[in-house]
Amino acid sequence: MPWLSAVHKAVAELGDEARAFALATVDTNGMPHVRTYMYRSTLASKPFPQIPILISSTDIRAAKVDQMVDNPSNPTGEVEMCFWIASTMEQIRIRGHAFVLPALSHPLSKKFHLERFPGLEGLVKVDGIDLESVRRNTFENMPPDLKVSWCGPTPGSVLPGGYRASTGGPETLPKFSEATEERQNWEDAFGKFALIGIEPFEVDYVEMKVTPNRRRRFLLEEDEWKETDVAL
Repeated sequence: MPWLSAVHKAVAELGDEARAFALATVDTNGMPHVRTYMYRSTLASKPFPQIPILISSTDIRAAKVDQMVDNPSNPTGEVEMCFWIASTMEQIRIRGHAFVLPALSHPLSKKFHLERFPGLEGLVKVDGIDLESVRRNTFENMPPDLKVSWCGPTPGSVLPGGYRASTGGPETLPKFSEATEERQNWEDAFGKFALIGIEPFEVDYVEMKVTPNRRRRFLLEEDEWKETDVAL
């Protein structure tokens, strides 16, 4: 999959600069919403290697969670993500079905249906991957100053007294094994931390540095990616 190789190559060479992508969803009224997210990793199962699972993360309290889970305007949980790799002038738009994986104790975990995601189901039932361990490892490997953001107020909520009045909480959050006085903060933050996974079914890949510029469309049909050259 050339488009996936392009993402992996950019992340390996450029780091966080290439991890940022735009994620588009719709709310219950069908209104679009887009925001910048960070790509974390790719998972792939042995039975379905052609279905990569692109992993990001979120706060389970964020509005986008309801837009992806149990949304009557979007019952299949479709989203679109878009990478722009400036150094190579590549745009990669990915349509896929999204899932949100919260803490096992969270009520939304009951709305998680593994059978809807063949790649993920293969990881769990065939490869024996423990999804809670994936969630924990992803959280633990985040920078301490980012991890602590899950200790904050609900995303999008009004801050009484404004921005400056909201400061004064913990500034960093170490790994669990290093947390002593921060242990309660760690548990609180991890309880709000959720994974976002996207199983792609359509990709639009544009390469602007080649001459002439090239655009290809990839469709997943009957477990096989079909590639088509299209006009810009």
